[in-house]
Amino acid sequence: MEFIPCAPMFAVLSRRQKPVIQYKTKRWNGTVLEFSYKSASPKDSNMVYYQCIACKKLSNLGRVGGEKSGVAHNKLVNGVIITDPDNTNTPHGCGAGSNTTMAAESEYGQDVVDNIKVKLNTGYGFASKHRALTQNRAYHIIKDNTLDNIHESLRVTKDNGPFLQTYDLSLGREMLIFAISDLDMSLEAEFVLCDGNHKYNPPEFHKPGQLYTLHTIIKGECHPFLFAMKKKVDQDVYRHLFNSL
Repeated sequence: MEFIPCAPMFAVLSRRQKPVIQYKTKRWNGTVLEFSYKSASPKDSNMVYYQCIACKKLSNLGRVGGEKSGVAHNKLVNGVIITDPDNTNTPHGCGAGSNTTMAAESEYGQDVVDNIKVKLNTGYGFASKHRALTQNRAYHIIKDNTLDNIHESLRVTKDNGPFLQTYDLSLGREMLIFAISDLDMSLEAEFVLCDGNHKYNPPEFHKPGQLYTLHTIIKGECHPFLFAMKKKVDQDVYRHLFNSL
């Protein structure tokens, strides 16, 4: 879909008196994108830049956990939007709208998905791969998915096998265990690799908390088979985790 430069649909003022552009997206049905004023070009005062408010919030949250994520930007010249708000140079990482994988494939065609794969698998540099990963993550975000109400599509594997094995939200002992139901391959493993990550787990499992993973090495290939999000990291939690297998 080609974007035609246009004037902002309407603008409001935030509490800090910074202009905010609200744009009714053509990409995600029923969604209004909001961009706050960022800066003006030092070379041309008629050229100004706006940043996606949702992307900025997500970036700030990620920075606390040590993760960097891009922020979608818009460029305006003489009050006219030049950059397509739906498809900015830095892709939206905020998951605006119901942009699941199915939505991306049905609305934009396989070419969008193929483009991401090309960027990830070709000889492009790190920056390009990072942008592709951000774009890919945005397409896979499911709207309104919460810890208390995990979307059904995240509870099963791609072949509809059970994936969410343990769902315990007891206060202070929260634990979610995602694992493939067929653990026979772990018996064939030459090695089982165990590792915990304290930065990239969801906010509900931060400080303390952990994303714990198990991978098997079979014939030189690595196969992930368990992902556990835990609120605590004491011995009792690890006993419960491994006993659940």
